[in-house]
Amino acid sequence: MDTLPSILGNTTKTQLKAAILRANFPLFVKAMWSEIDPSPLTWGWHMDAICKSLQAVSENRLKKLIISVPPGTSKSMCVSVLWPAFQWARDPSWAIMTGAANLQLIRRDSQRWHDLILSPLYQELYGDTFKMLSDMDNLTYRKNNRGGERIGVSVGSGTALRATAQVIDDPLTVDDARSESSRQAATMWFNQTMSNRFRNQSEAIRIIIAQRLHESDVSGMALKTGEYQHLCLPTEFDPENKCIVKDDNGQIIFEDPRTTKGELLLRFGFGPQENEQAKKDLGSYGYAAQQSQSPVPIGGGMWRREWLSARHSPYNTPGCEATPTKFERISLVVDAAFKGGPKNDKVAMLVVGVHKTRLYILDMVWDNLDFVATVEAVKRMIAKWKVTEVAIEDKANGPAIINQLRDQIGYGVPLIPLEAKDSKEARVSAVSPNIEGGCIVLPLQFTSTKQTVEDFVQEVCSFPFAPHDDATDALAHAINRLLSSGPSAQAIYQGYQRAANRLR
Repeated sequence: MDTLPSILGNTTKTQLKAAILRANFPLFVKAMWSEIDPSPLTWGWHMDAICKSLQAVSENRLKKLIISVPPGTSKSMCVSVLWPAFQWARDPSWAIMTGAANLQLIRRDSQRWHDLILSPLYQELYGDTFKMLSDMDNLTYRKNNRGGERIGVSVGSGTALRATAQVIDDPLTVDDARSESSRQAATMWFNQTMSNRFRNQSEAIRIIIAQRLHESDVSGMALKTGEYQHLCLPTEFDPENKCIVKDDNGQIIFEDPRTTKGELLLRFGFGPQENEQAKKDLGSYGYAAQQSQSPVPIGGGMWRREWLSARHSPYNTPGCEATPTKFERISLVVDAAFKGGPKNDKVAMLVVGVHKTRLYILDMVWDNLDFVATVEAVKRMIAKWKVTEVAIEDKANGPAIINQLRDQIGYGVPLIPLEAKDSKEARVSAVSPNIEGGCIVLPLQFTSTKQTVEDFVQEVCSFPFAPHDDATDALAHAINRLLSSGPSAQAIYQGYQRAANRLR
């Protein structure tokens, strides 16, 4: 009996192959790979994850996707090169807009894609579907005769053109991620400039490919909206954060097949030995961003989570230390803000009791407070905890708060201006040995804020890549103030004078 290929004529077989590849992106990638990359394709389940997620986008089952995968997983090749060619085979009027912090990345992938379009196999299968316009031979803008476009822009630039889909590939460099202004500029560009650059706004497709460099990077801000599916594959498997990608109807597209904690995402040229070398070469933060897909190393950043594991309770709670009934002193440490409002830094106030060279955090105020509300909160905490001193960072509206409190409560409770000479990183680094030595004991819960103790630990252990650092600054000041001799009377007087002079 003749097989199917022998029954079909050459033309029919070509049409059949074209139809099969047009309907199946993983097969399309496997068939077209050698047309643009002479290296043999080594297929892994991670490529199934990428390709199946993009297949769902092609079938209008998924419109917003973030891809966070390690280097060497062919993500840019699949998303920015092969997928647009796959889309033009399905719909030559389709338009893609690509964006990146590095314009060279845009040009590189545009050239690869163009080479694929003109390759013998692609032309054999889809050459009669559309033709490239020769007068549009530009690495940042190309067009076909059916209305399809490929538009490339760098982060921060705008365009009058509109597309069916956007692919944003690495919108921040590693250096930019450390700059708050650069992060805000990239996020504003993504949210404002690019958000309305679509032919049909109701059918807008947005795909982000990026390492997780900061809690407030473009991916982080997009994830907070709850609108995106996140294909996140760390090199080492974390069962507590297992990746499951669903379409817009809730149907599972992909589920990480790994089951054992630490199980590696094996790919071509990368195994256990290479992973250990990556840890040495990249350092904890570099490895977290590139390999773990986390802006903070597992266990914490400059401060480790295990350093803040001790808890105290006055109720004989199992696993907790007993809260001391008497402290050498109780300090209220305040990290003030310039002004209130949800878009500004919060005011962080820690009530800290000193007992035998350890600091017991008793309570916290942690909210967006204006000047008046901050003063009232300080007075409230003084009365509630019978604090023996109030230490306020000598910046923002701290000096004004000190003067206001002196007028209202007199000199019954010392008001200590805290100098901040060094950078926050330097202050955090300076007190790290104290925290590592177990000097901090946290309560089971705070009574004066809606924020939880876990929220507090998450923020201080994410420094310097957390969205805010007010709680971190307050804790660093508390340790520096209470586990040292503290400023002399002359230093306190001089601090008062500086604060008063600035208000004149």
